[in-house]
Amino acid sequence: MALIKLNTRSIPDAAVTPAKVSQNLGRRNMIINGAMQIAQYGTSVTGITSGNNLTADRFSFSTGSNGGTYTLSTSTTVPSGEGFKRSLKLDCTTAGNYSTAGTATMLRCSPFEIQDCARLAYGTSSAKKLTVSFWTRASYTGTFTALLVTHDSAQRNIIKTFTISSANTWQKVVLTYDGDTGSTFTGADINLGLSLDIWFGGGTDYTGGSQTDGVWRARSTHNTSVLQGNGTLFGTNTSHDFYITGVQVEIGDAATDFEHRSYGEELDLCERYFQTYSNRNWQGTNEHAVNYSLYLDGVFTKKMRAAPAASIVGLVTIGRPQVSVSQRPNVIDGISNTGFRVCRWPSSGTYGGSLGSHGDAYYRMSVGTGPTNRIDFSAEL
Repeated sequence: MALIKLNTRSIPDAAVTPAKVSQNLGRRNMIINGAMQIAQYGTSVTGITSGNNLTADRFSFSTGSNGGTYTLSTSTTVPSGEGFKRSLKLDCTTAGNYSTAGTATMLRCSPFEIQDCARLAYGTSSAKKLTVSFWTRASYTGTFTALLVTHDSAQRNIIKTFTISSANTWQKVVLTYDGDTGSTFTGADINLGLSLDIWFGGGTDYTGGSQTDGVWRARSTHNTSVLQGNGTLFGTNTSHDFYITGVQVEIGDAATDFEHRSYGEELDLCERYFQTYSNRNWQGTNEHAVNYSLYLDGVFTKKMRAAPAASIVGLVTIGRPQVSVSQRPNVIDGISNTGFRVCRWPSSGTYGGSLGSHGDAYYRMSVGTGPTNRIDFSAEL
């Protein structure tokens, strides 16, 4: 039998680069919904003058008194040739002047649970570097601030600035942060551990002091200089808008190509933090005619991070075949991270009162057509 000879050669170290191997690296992006594919909250929120507003899941925008008025929306304006279909757009509709010292305008990007921060080895001499990358464009040239913030026992942050060099033009931002040897995470696994926050503007509480880029410091000290080098503050002119997509946070000191995940996979990850239900019924039992509640088997699509807060929006009714009732629930109760057990309605009024002779029977709780009618469950960090 003839022998087959194989010629093998070693690959030079210089030939193995992040760009060449990135397509083979799965699960490197710690961010959820970085391509803004999922927008369970809706595609637009208008008239924003306060905190915690979401359209794209896991990305929360906040502002405050005299910080301006904004519209937050998902947009089809994206960088060409990068494989994105959606971006997140922030648009100033009424200018602010940041005359309130404590006002801050910022975007929190897919914050991380403590249990997902263990891999970073913070608080040890082996603390890992993180590289942040994203695509962005703004209506004016200027400087913005991107912070990593720890939220557990050690409240610390590290500041990096980035500059928009050409107005209304997409550009890729890459920022590498040293690991923090001074932070430790001792809280519950599901608590907030680390966040990436992009700061746009703020009052004098955040514009004084001496900014030190790339150095971890106590949050109470460092916050005084978050915006010290920003120049024009976003939201001080109605011409201001800002887009972002392709947000990625990965361990190491190099940015790889964005890790595109399927719509279904991103939705599954997002539903740990937020679920919304429309166009459906839950079967239940009214225990007694004089009770103002219904026992239900409300199982969530998937287990959530924690017992969520419930919100009823629009038309949600109580019904029974061939029996006309007028009750409408206003409270969801008996909530855990796997579902809920009870809905309640007022004891009196147009949509309240007892079910009368129709007690001790099977009923259903019905949610109308979405997104106008829905029940939301939020376990966001």
